[in-house]
Amino acid sequence: MGRGATTQRWEARSTRAADAAAEANTFAEVYLVQPRVSPGAVEPVTTAEEPTDPVSPGPVRNGALGLGGSLALGLALANLLDRTDDRLRRTEDLEAAADLPVLGLLPRVSRRHLEAGALGVVAAGTPSAEAYRTLRTNLQLLAIGRRIRCLQVTSPTSNEGKSTVATNLAASFAHAGQRVIIVDGDLRRPRVHEAFGLPNEVGLSSVLSGQRSLADAIATLDGQLCLRALTAGPVPPNPDELLGSDRARTVLATLRNNCDIVVIDAPAVLPVLDALVLSRQVDATLLVARPERSTRGQVVAALQRLRQVGAPVVGTVLNGVVRRSGDGAYARPPTRATAERRRKASPPLPAGDDAAPDEARAEVPR
Repeated sequence: MGRGATTQRWEARSTRAADAAAEANTFAEVYLVQPRVSPGAVEPVTTAEEPTDPVSPGPVRNGALGLGGSLALGLALANLLDRTDDRLRRTEDLEAAADLPVLGLLPRVSRRHLEAGALGVVAAGTPSAEAYRTLRTNLQLLAIGRRIRCLQVTSPTSNEGKSTVATNLAASFAHAGQRVIIVDGDLRRPRVHEAFGLPNEVGLSSVLSGQRSLADAIATLDGQLCLRALTAGPVPPNPDELLGSDRARTVLATLRNNCDIVVIDAPAVLPVLDALVLSRQVDATLLVARPERSTRGQVVAALQRLRQVGAPVVGTVLNGVVRRSGDGAYARPPTRATAERRRKASPPLPAGDDAAPDEARAEVPR
């Protein structure tokens, strides 16, 4: 082949190797006899041979391309979900959304940790009871600078555990020797009577509508010397009007004067106005959120509504968490046998355990 010569290559594809070779050679022969090709100017270098390996499909190449594409797509999808999913997962998420201290990290409550006869109150000596005691202590530390006689417990939306937090926090205050009245201010979806196993024929709605006196509506609890309950009563047609009435303010003032602290289980903030109405009549509001259920957007929206009416929001609670050992996040609740061993090993707390030296050094959990 002379200097300056070029080489042309023809390829042919077929499902059969012999046909592919024959087609390539036939094309080359036809090209040589074309009129525009001078005799001797083109000469064949090699002839096409029957291939031994197929050019397509390439399992290894296709597999590598498929794997790489799948990984890239998976990473892109995960990044998209992370940007669009704003559910709370850690304490830092709630702190950033609320710009408030997280006063309590409350573990998910198992039924085996509940008191006998009380559907929603945790038994003393369990990890849940200790978590509520920490929450109570943090609220008492806040009360050094302000007098908290009436505390509202609410949440951005429903099913975040606000009723569980309110009833157990009230029980924790009572266990410390304080006179407590737990009020079910959720006249639409009452839960306090279920937590303590009480009837609900007479309650707050009966008092606010003038059908019953406050003394008749307040219930005493078996085995609870310092804790009384005012259930919601029959569901009224106008809950927000009743809660915002002058009679409601009079009832709350009367309750304040007859106990050390009133704990109100209020409705969720975003669905209805009831919690906003109640927030004007309390000393402090506690916002409850739940990991993997509450979102940053819901927390921000709820706090915006509360602050617009001047609600005294003092902090937040992350309820129903699961702790992972060693990094400050929550881990799985202990087994029943482990909880029972801890309960037996811990001496019973006397009334007024509120002044225990170890609690006086409690800090806001981070």
